[in-house]
Amino acid sequence: MRYLACFLLFFAVATRTYADETNEAHTEKIPLSQAVTLGIIQGITEFLPVSSTGHMIIANECFFHASRQSKSLQTALNNYMVCINFGTLLVLLLFFRKDIRRILNGLCGKDTKGFKLAFNLGIAFVPAGILGLLTDKTLERFYTPTCVATGLMLGSVGIFLIENFRKTHQPCCDDLYDLSVAKALFIGLLQTVALWPGFSRLLSTVIGGIWVGLTLTQALRFSFLLGLLTTALATSYKFLKHGDVLLQATAGSTVIIGIAVAFIVGMAVISLLFRFLKNNGLRIFGWYRLALGVLIFCL
Repeated sequence: MRYLACFLLFFAVATRTYADETNEAHTEKIPLSQAVTLGIIQGITEFLPVSSTGHMIIANECFFHASRQSKSLQTALNNYMVCINFGTLLVLLLFFRKDIRRILNGLCGKDTKGFKLAFNLGIAFVPAGILGLLTDKTLERFYTPTCVATGLMLGSVGIFLIENFRKTHQPCCDDLYDLSVAKALFIGLLQTVALWPGFSRLLSTVIGGIWVGLTLTQALRFSFLLGLLTTALATSYKFLKHGDVLLQATAGSTVIIGIAVAFIVGMAVISLLFRFLKNNGLRIFGWYRLALGVLIFCL
């Protein structure tokens, strides 16, 4: 049922926007090449601890000179980057369908542990949800390559520190469903750091999960499930708030293609990520983030 609902939403967007295109042909649209590029970047980076938003900001500036584009096109790009989150949300729904089923059963009173995980996810969402609402417009001022580079480099420091911590501390949580409310809240508090562009929501919550005693795999699972809740609510909020602008400024076919590309690439990346991290850890992403941050500052 949820997949049908998503399909109907996409269809509604495409239909409504096609009508707007015929009536407002003068509205500047996002080029297909840019839409596909951003869809690929979203699909790859959403499931890696490197910041998907930061990479799209950098790509828009480096490849498409976003700061020199018209204000209407910049608005269209901001709205489009919100839209393609639906592609990676579908990936999470499919990949974690067993956990989601337990959560739904828990909310219906049929699974005690499923309810506990749902409650913990809700608690972990609250800090970033409140702070995100309070700083919604303010944060957009920091969507610049320099701020992204700062976030990337700070995140690399976080990776090196948590990797050293993992070597000297044993995980103390046997089951993700047994995570305490206090530990879930701590992970949620760390998620607020990811409001700074370039830091990465995934990284901040994984660091928090490992710190409170989860294994890397458990921390990733909790982070992705929390990301499903956070991104779904944030995307829905922005869609409801700026829906008219989005539908007028973005071609329906472009949105569908971007979502499809993000979904296909995201499915490939998330299936490989767990196997890679199990054998290699996070350190390689720390070096990547550090190198990219230095490169951006140099350029």
